[in-house]
Amino acid sequence: MGANKARIKGLQIRRLKKRAHLQTDTVAPHEIHIVGDHLENFTNAYG
Repeated sequence: MGANKARIKGLQIRRLKKRAHLQTDTVAPHEIHIVGDHLENFTNAYG
């Protein structure tokens, strides 16, 4: 795993522990263990 990818993974873990949402540009769906069958993508209501 590259240094940048490891850094992003660490940031995502800390965000998830705080029950925060992840930025879609840093999520690799095939690398996430999902309970259920899908990821939800939320968008800003103000566009």
